[in-house]
Amino acid sequence: MKEFKPMLKLNLQHFATPTDPGNTTKKNKHVGILEKVTAANSYATPALISNDAIFMQGRNFTVIKGDTTELKDYDRKNANPYDNVQITEQKYYLNEEKYWGRFVDALDKRDTEGNIDKDYVVARQAAEVVAPYLDQLRFSTMARNKAEHLTLGTAKDATYNSVLGVSEKLAEQGSRGGRRVLFVSPSYYTKIKQYVVGLPQGDTNQRVLGMGVQGTLDGFVVVTVPSKFLQGVEAIATAGEVLASPIQADMAKENNNVPGRFGTLVEQLIYTGAFVPTHLQSKIFTIGGTEVTGAKDGEDVHAPEDTGSTT
Repeated sequence: MKEFKPMLKLNLQHFATPTDPGNTTKKNKHVGILEKVTAANSYATPALISNDAIFMQGRNFTVIKGDTTELKDYDRKNANPYDNVQITEQKYYLNEEKYWGRFVDALDKRDTEGNIDKDYVVARQAAEVVAPYLDQLRFSTMARNKAEHLTLGTAKDATYNSVLGVSEKLAEQGSRGGRRVLFVSPSYYTKIKQYVVGLPQGDTNQRVLGMGVQGTLDGFVVVTVPSKFLQGVEAIATAGEVLASPIQADMAKENNNVPGRFGTLVEQLIYTGAFVPTHLQSKIFTIGGTEVTGAKDGEDVHAPEDTGSTT
């Protein structure tokens, strides 16, 4: 009679990476797909402040700054006057909460030989739904928080001169450093191209021609953007990182046990927003089209409350 030998069993849980039930590996996988695809397809990405520079506490973000004082002549015989540092606090908010959910049927996955699966759904949602939504939000925020709107003339060199006008204003500010980006509509880019090509020297090095990022113009990286994102203006110029718009996908889950269904339910809760800190609003200019108006970002923490009284 053959002797029975017990099989070796491993406690697989012992080797598993410890995870918080609310922060599972699958969740991180989907969040990673979302962030990677969105970043690649969002036209506004060049203007974003790095997430490493943003420290969020809940739904808001606070910037604290102190002011400066003027130089005075020094008096050797008498006490010299001094003042106090005035502290300002501006608060900004992330208040966009969006959700989507999709069911991937097991038979659909089988019929498509596995090509239409939950990963495909997440990636496509990020590229074709989330990224355009973020661009609308981000360009709207930049256009509303601009330092100045420049009107566009009708002369052939109007588009080119408008860029020079922005450069002049940034120089007057003493703005140095940081990548300058010019987001332009296709028609605006066409006018610039026609003007540059028409110059005696032409565009022999093809510096104003390319794909996606179109080249440089007076120090600006030129990026063509579909007109629907530019909020009615023809171009938006930025100097450096000016826009905070971190994505916090708080919940991403999949459910394989939906009653009466065979397949996987994928759900995503996207928690985000966009704002331009007050001290960076001087680095944004809009050009041509219709000026975007509205309240600028930044709530003064120490501002007196409006009681609504008229007396």
